[in-house]
Amino acid sequence: MKKQGILKNASPSLQFLLLLLLIVIGLIVGTAFSIVTVWTINGGQISMGQTLSSLSGSLKNLVVAQIISQLFTFLLPPLCFSYLISGSLFGYFLGEDKKNPKKYFVGFAIILLAGFFLQLLIIDKESFIFPDWLKGLEISSMRTQATYDSFVKQLIGIKGAFNFSVVFVMIAILPAIGEELLFRGVIQKSIAALTKTEWPAIIISGVLFGLMHMEFFNFFALCFMGFVLGTLYSFTKNIWLTIFLHFMNNAISFITLYFYQNGTSKFDPEQKLPLYIPLIAGVAMLILFYMLHKKKFEITKGETIIENTETTF
Repeated sequence: MKKQGILKNASPSLQFLLLLLLIVIGLIVGTAFSIVTVWTINGGQISMGQTLSSLSGSLKNLVVAQIISQLFTFLLPPLCFSYLISGSLFGYFLGEDKKNPKKYFVGFAIILLAGFFLQLLIIDKESFIFPDWLKGLEISSMRTQATYDSFVKQLIGIKGAFNFSVVFVMIAILPAIGEELLFRGVIQKSIAALTKTEWPAIIISGVLFGLMHMEFFNFFALCFMGFVLGTLYSFTKNIWLTIFLHFMNNAISFITLYFYQNGTSKFDPEQKLPLYIPLIAGVAMLILFYMLHKKKFEITKGETIIENTETTF
């Protein structure tokens, strides 16, 4: 007999309320563990994180706290939700299309093109003028961005294979798994089940994805990337594909910036590109999306059904 969760037959609205509750619990637990971790490391009561010897004490605390926060905030809610619905930690995400590796290449091309196009959506913090009634937001955004930039600059300057590996896990691996399981795997999927349509689910999960990062100047770019990943998930019904693409995007961004800041590479990943490059990338991305849509998949009763076979991927 196939194993099922205790809430397998609950209504979509009840399942969605359960998901919201789990997300709130994850945020509380993740924040609490982060605070406790920083406090205990500062007090010298545990050795966790002390092997990050080349990092300053404050940065070391932030790295450990960030990893713990990611585990509880992004991984705990979707895994618990999956267990309650399917009876296993990953059962809710199984039964999706894992075949046809050509879709991975098409998806990777879309993510690369999206990376070029989203340069048009980044707010220039040097030239953007806040209206007078948003001066409080300006001060807060500038302060938050400065803190984030300083944190990233320190991470980029790390030395040693072990330290690099820890930071790589924090920046590239954990966010790819946790954020995709949360935003695409359960939030987008649950909203689609609740509304009986895909596009509101893609838009809402994408906006939440942008808000979660709390970066004012990159908000629209982050939302756009959320829309791209959400659309890829909607077209392929393959959470493992979006995890892979999210990981590749994070890994390439981190590695290229790391080598540039350390003088190994002359390519500046943050340099402004001529306008025609993002525009061409955007057109090419839309073409690939159309091609992928011609081979759209949907999941019905745990089986993959091909809606259109005009194009082969």
